[in-house]
Amino acid sequence: MKKISVFTLLLTLIAGGVFAQRTLENTGNDWTKKNHWKDIATGVAATSVPTSLDNVSIVENMNVNGKDAFAASVTIKDGATLTVNQGKTLTCPNIIVENGTLALKHDNAVVAGSITVESEGTLTFSKKTKVTGDIILKDGANYDLKNLQFNEFEGTLIFEAGVVIDETKLPAFLQPSNNPTNVMCIKPIQSGWNFIGLPLSSDIAPLAASDA
Repeated sequence: MKKISVFTLLLTLIAGGVFAQRTLENTGNDWTKKNHWKDIATGVAATSVPTSLDNVSIVENMNVNGKDAFAASVTIKDGATLTVNQGKTLTCPNIIVENGTLALKHDNAVVAGSITVESEGTLTFSKKTKVTGDIILKDGANYDLKNLQFNEFEGTLIFEAGVVIDETKLPAFLQPSNNPTNVMCIKPIQSGWNFIGLPLSSDIAPLAASDA
């Protein structure tokens, strides 16, 4: 009988979907407890907490507290709040605040990944915290980043089309008037605005538009 190596067997299991992603939805407020999650596909309680392979939906208030948290993607919706507490890290490449709140609380709370805040989303930083990826703000997004520190933000702050920039909610190093290199404005032209001298606008194509 032909022998099969452990490595070949592992590759076969992965290809066969044994380690396929799950989509989990929270049913309680503690990320570290498996009985606070359910598997969307089966509708039953999850057998483990989310891992870096899993997609996660936050539909009720949830805390990252006690242990660090991992996921492939996180979507916060239905008015829920996901809170990363003191000294804890949420590691996720793609976090979408759709209709709810992502709150980083207290010193040394970390998001390792990028955050997109949709038109009905809110992003708040209560004290010194860290973000390793980009922060993308959509038109209508609510944000308060004034507690973010220069040496604790490793990404780019991106204002998408239509965003009204409130500099009182930005730390000094991110205020567009200071021309930071890690702020990007994508067509940030508003009705009544003077486009001349807008900082770091990556696209002035609206000059040719009928309403320019």
